[in-house]
Amino acid sequence: MSPTKDLSSSPATDHTPKNQLDKDNRQNLLSDFQEASHANDVARITSLLDLSLTLHPPLLTPADLSTALCYAVTAGELPLIKLLLAHGAPITTSANALTSREDKPNTLEILQTFLQHGWDVASAGTREGRMTMNMMMARKDSEELIRWFLTNAAPARGIPSDPDPPIRLAAWTSTLPTIRLLLAHSAPLTHTSALHAATSRQRPDADAQTLAIMNLLLDEGVDVDELEWTGYAKLPPSAERGDGGTALHVAARGGWVRRAGLLVGRGADVGRKSREGYTAREWAQIFKQEDVGGYLEEVMRERGVDVGKRGDLPNWGDGPQVVPGRP
Repeated sequence: MSPTKDLSSSPATDHTPKNQLDKDNRQNLLSDFQEASHANDVARITSLLDLSLTLHPPLLTPADLSTALCYAVTAGELPLIKLLLAHGAPITTSANALTSREDKPNTLEILQTFLQHGWDVASAGTREGRMTMNMMMARKDSEELIRWFLTNAAPARGIPSDPDPPIRLAAWTSTLPTIRLLLAHSAPLTHTSALHAATSRQRPDADAQTLAIMNLLLDEGVDVDELEWTGYAKLPPSAERGDGGTALHVAARGGWVRRAGLLVGRGADVGRKSREGYTAREWAQIFKQEDVGGYLEEVMRERGVDVGKRGDLPNWGDGPQVVPGRP
C-alpha cells in the first residue's frame, strides 16, 4: 500500500483542524482505501471509515464506498458488505456485481442483506439494478434463487421499464429448466420477443436445447410471426438494423437452417415482411447467408409465395450478423 502516515493514530491529528488535512495526505489515504478495498482488507477499511467520519469534508464519498462494496460483493465478503452498508454505501450502483457471482456460496445471504438495508427488489432503483434482478432470475438454474426474488416482490415479468425481461434473457442464455420455472411462476410471454432471443442463441444450429426452448415457447402460445419489439412503446437503445423481423428473420440473419426449418414447420409465414419491408429470404441475402436463403426460397416456391427478387437490397454487413437478444 501507499507509504502513508497513519493519521488515525498520530498525535498530530488531534491538533490539526478537521478541514486542514493536506491534499497529499488525503490523496494517499484515498489510494490506501482503494487498495484495501481491492484486497478486502476489513481491518484497514474499518480504520479508514472511522477516520473519514472525523474529517470535514469526509474522506470517502458514496462513489468510493460503492466501489469497495462492488469488490466485497464479488468476493462474497459478507462481514465487509455489512460494514460498508452500515456506513452508507449505495446499493443501487453496486448490485450489478451480483451477476458476476454465478452460483457462488452465500449469494442469497448477500441478497438478504441488501434487502435489509432498503434494496427495493420490485423497482431495483436504477437500470443497473433492474438488469441485476432480471439477469439473476434468468441466468441461474437455481429454483431457490428465483423463488427468493419472487418471494421478495420481484415480478416474474421483470421490471416493465426494462426491455429485457427475465423470460427473454433466459430464452437467450439459460436452460430449459429455468424457462419452465419462470413460466410456472406466471412469467408472461406476450410481447417479450422471447422466441427471437431463443432463435438467436449462440449455440450450434442444431443444438438440442435451443430447439427444445423454441418448441416450448411455441407450445406456450408465442406467435411465430410476431415482429420483434411488438408492444414496445419505442425501440430500446439496443435495437439495431436487422431488428424488427420475425423469429424466421432472425434465423435467416444468423444462417441457421435447422432453426428456420423448425419455425417453418411450426407455421411461420415465409412471406411475412420485417418493419423495413423485407422477407426472411431477403434478410438471408442481405446478410450473405446463402444456405438458409436457398432453403427459404425453395419453401416460398413450394407454397406459391412470390420470391420477389430485388436488386435494391441494403448493404448491412459482410457475413453473418448475429444480433442476439441483447441480455
